[in-house]
Amino acid sequence: MSQTAKKPASYEEMISRLEEIVTSLESGELSLDETMRVYKEALTLSEKCSKMLEKFRGEITLAGKGEEVPLTDDDLR
Repeated sequence: MSQTAKKPASYEEMISRLEEIVTSLESGELSLDETMRVYKEALTLSEKCSKMLEKFRGEITLAGKGEEVPLTDDDLR
């Protein structure tokens, strides 16, 4: 599957990847270049997870008021 056709990662997949990154950073075995690459990846994943949680929080708030608004795939990117 090409990079552009790849489906968005789920929250759980992103958290799992973040855990892998933390483990590799804590190992101290990465080169400086590799450390910077995975650190940047972690920042991107963290931002995506935060946005996803904010969207879900908003949906829950609206649902609690009886105004449920379904999320689309675009909302989770």
